[in-house]
Amino acid sequence: MQKKIFIVLFLVLLIELINSQNISLDFPDSVKANEEFNIKVSLIDFTDENYDLKFEILNGSKNIARVFLNDKFTSTHYWIKNAFSENEKEKSFLLKITENYEGLKEIKTNLRDSSGKTFIFNGYFINISYDLKNSDNIDDKKQD
Repeated sequence: MQKKIFIVLFLVLLIELINSQNISLDFPDSVKANEEFNIKVSLIDFTDENYDLKFEILNGSKNIARVFLNDKFTSTHYWIKNAFSENEKEKSFLLKITENYEGLKEIKTNLRDSSGKTFIFNGYFINISYDLKNSDNIDDKKQD
């Protein structure tokens, strides 16, 4: 009986070690709609290869954020190809909320390795507010 418990504990620890790949996100606790903010992504225990990245901040099924790429803000619906190149473990991205939304929203972050395997990380939350006086400035138009 004691031997079986030891084997089960060993397997649990082994699985935990294998699945230890994780990320860390650093971003402001709260942001205002249409104001730019940075998210720093740190890769933890990932192998040295290229990774694509995608952020999701959803209101229902609609992405309410844009990411700054190639000199313009584009939808977070699409993958950022080669967001991390080999040996890169930390990078910052410029985002903004483009919808009139007030409240707490989850930031879901997806990573995809060169073989196509996807890693999904959630549990990160940001408080969003908007200024009624400046709500006409929110850019709902597709900028892709």
